[in-house]
This record gives sequence, C-alpha cells and structure tokens, in this order.
Amino acid sequence: MSDANSGARKVKPVLRELSQAKLHPGEPTRLFSEHDSQRQVISYSELAAIIDRQSRHTIFVLDNSFIGRHEIDQPVWDALFNKRVAIPYFVWQELQEWLNKPFANADAAKQIQQAVGCSSSHIILDHETPFPSDYMKARQYYVTLLSSRKQRSLNLVEKFSAEYGRLPDAVEMNRLFQRAGNDRDFHLLRKGYNEYKKQNFFADEDVVVFAVMIAIIAGCETVILTRDGDILDQFCKCTDLLTVQYLAMQFAKQYAARPDSYATSPMPRGIPEIEAYFNSAKSLLVRKPVIDLDTFAEAVLPSEHQVVPITCVLLGGPPGQMTRSFVRYFAEKEMMELLEAKGQTLGLNSNRLGGRNCHVTGFPKGIENPREWVVICEDNYPSSQQGGVRIPQLDYAHANFHFGTRRRFATPASSGGIS
Repeated sequence: MSDANSGARKVKPVLRELSQAKLHPGEPTRLFSEHDSQRQVISYSELAAIIDRQSRHTIFVLDNSFIGRHEIDQPVWDALFNKRVAIPYFVWQELQEWLNKPFANADAAKQIQQAVGCSSSHIILDHETPFPSDYMKARQYYVTLLSSRKQRSLNLVEKFSAEYGRLPDAVEMNRLFQRAGNDRDFHLLRKGYNEYKKQNFFADEDVVVFAVMIAIIAGCETVILTRDGDILDQFCKCTDLLTVQYLAMQFAKQYAARPDSYATSPMPRGIPEIEAYFNSAKSLLVRKPVIDLDTFAEAVLPSEHQVVPITCVLLGGPPGQMTRSFVRYFAEKEMMELLEAKGQTLGLNSNRLGGRNCHVTGFPKGIENPREWVVICEDNYPSSQQGGVRIPQLDYAHANFHFGTRRRFATPASSGGIS
C-alpha cells in the first residue's frame, strides 16, 4: 500500500507488478492512487470554492467527524447542498443527537431532517435507499474485512492472557500492538481494543465502503469529507483490496471462457503455509498469459472502461488553522461486476469458477516464482465464521499485512463481522 508520505500520482508499491500497465504515452496508469499528504492550510471559503467547482453530479459523503461540534461557515453548506450529499447508516445514527438538538450548524441540520422521506431531495440517506441485496452482501464483506484490522487486537490480548494468566497493563498493551505492525496498525489496534463494544464499531469502515459502493453504482465522482485519519487509512486499504480483486475477477472471466488455453500446474501439497490458506487438492496454478509480467494488468483489464474518481479528504485543526490532505483513487465503473460477484458468492472474487476463487498476488510461501502464476483455488476459511459472507484466510492476510514486497504470512486469526 502507498503510505501517507508517497508523492502524487504514484502506483501503489503493493500492486506495482499488477497495476503499472504499459499504456500509451501520456495516458495515466489505471487503478492508481493520487496522494497529497502535505496538509495544506485551507480556509472554509477555499473549501467552499473547491466544492463549488465540482460537477453537480458529484456525491459528497459526510462523516460524523466532519460536522464536529463547531460552526462550519455557511458557504460550505451552500456549496454542498448544491451538489449531492450522502449520509451512511452509522453516521446517521451518530448524528441523531445533533439533528434533534443542533449545537452547531442548525440550518444544515434542518435541511438534512427535511430530506427524510423526500424522494426528490439531493440528500441521499443510506437507510432509506433500497440497494440490491448483492451489493449489500458485498458491502458486508468489505466492512467485515476492513474491520478485522482493528479486531486483531482482541486476538493479541487473548493470546497474552492465555500465556500470562492476566490482561496486559498499559505499557505491555502498547508494546503488544507496536510489535504487531507499523505505526498505522498500532493506532488501529489500540482503537479497536478500546471501542469493540461500541454500537458504532463498524462506522469508519462502513463510511469508506458505502462511498466506494455508491460511486461505482452511480458511476460518478464521490468525495468523503472527514476529520478522522483512520477513515483515510481504511480508504487506502480498501482501494488496495479492490484493485487486486478486480484484476482477479477480470482474469477469472478470461480463464473461465477458455480454460484449456492456459498452462497450469498442480498446487504444491504438504507445505504448511499453503495448506493454511488453500485446499491444495482442489486448487491449481495458472500461468499468466504474458511474457513480460509487468504487462499482466494491461492483458486482463477491459479496453473499454469508465473511470470513477473516489477521493477521501482529511481535514484537521480548528477554523483559521485548518489543514487539508487527500487520497484520490481512480476506480472503474466495471467494478460493479466485482461487487455483484461478491454478493452472489458471499465473498469470492468471481462467480464463474464453480465455487472456486481466483487470486493474482500476495501468495503464501511455497509457490515458486509467484509472479508467474495466478491461483485458482478452494479457499480455507476461519472456523469461527458464522452466517452471512465468508471471508477467505488469504483475504484476511491481505487486509492485515502490508506486503510492498513479498513476505511470509503468519497464520491469520479469525475475526467477527458486521451483521
């Protein structure tokens, strides 16, 4: 994944071998992320002007933290309500106190309240929007997967308690979380442990997934406005996962149409790392159909596509000292097919492989020359998963580990999910 210090218009290191397709000169790389992490100082009048310049079709997804407990200058609200504003389910729940008794931004609260039950309003209320069941299952899958990054803290504490017969103290807790990942992971793990009993535990992840889903379905630019850095981090992870799985879905479509035209090899057996993730007896390796492996993405992506920019804008600081940074991801309208497959199969990247899954990168140790292969497999799943979508072990590994270069995975812990 590209970290917050990456320069603008860079391909994600995690996906360099996949998404840095050799396109025509001057054409931007597909499925890339654009970063502006300089935290530029911005006023509310400048923010209003930026919003005002966007297409009238742009959808602005509001996070609860964006509204906060201070007045936002009216021109910002005027600019927003001249576009389309969307409020995810958990954000709607968190806003109830403010909507019933506004402590700031009373006019905005009134406009949002007036949108209830109004089909002609420019304000999209998630809980009143009848999304098809396939998309809701796909949403459940991605929210559950992203939230596993926080829920891993519970497994870490449980293992500590089993070894020492007690809960870790504050210093031991910090050390436990620091050893489990990088600085971003540490913050998410600590937040997950402190908030796992709260009703809005899935709110951050749901804001991100809702924004991605509504952008792809509507096929128009979508912008998340937040003051919560965790939402920006989960947005980056979500777009990493989308890129990998979209490429897998496209390859699976081509493979399913002409399976005999691909060179294959049996999945290695008896290797613990492989057996942890796949039923090796029902899995195989498929050689990528390119000589230059850097052209794999170009070979599988559809030539006809519609770009859908999705941006997460992170604001910080009080009025007068407010800063702005952002990450913009260039999704594709054709990702609708991936969302549909996720919903129809309850979590697989493709519905064309007779119940098997497709993975194009991030393999466990044991597969020689992994860049040369795609895996068509029967996945293994955590034994504790119950009902709803089923998330493969490998998907949990992709969500919980950063693999800018190939690295060995620890056996992933099971995780709960959104219901």
